[in-house]
Amino acid sequence: MTGNAQTNTRDIVAGGRQRRVWWKTGLLALMLAGGVALGGAVAGADVTEPPVEPLVIPTTDMKSGQITAKSEQSVEINGRGYAFQKNIVFADDEGERREWKEFKNRDGVQFHLKQGQIDYLILIPPK
Repeated sequence: MTGNAQTNTRDIVAGGRQRRVWWKTGLLALMLAGGVALGGAVAGADVTEPPVEPLVIPTTDMKSGQITAKSEQSVEINGRGYAFQKNIVFADDEGERREWKEFKNRDGVQFHLKQGQIDYLILIPPK
């Protein structure tokens, strides 16, 4: 009987270990699945970009001319100097944003004045 008692005790201990292994494996799988889901959500959040607001360009009181000189904070159009508003918008005639460095002397432009300063400067490429 001692042999059977040892065998039964060994089986019970082994069964307990096996249950603990399965429980730990299940817990590990759950943690990994949660981590992957959370990691995917965080990575997905980084990939999405904030929506770009459409550019609204004034359609009234626009003036036209040609750039005759330029500096960092101002432009001369048809020989007359204009300062830039703090939040000036540079764009092209299709409504796409541009950078000031893309504007060159002799480029055709349209512009809008606010308090005597340019707040919108629109590049009009030759057609």
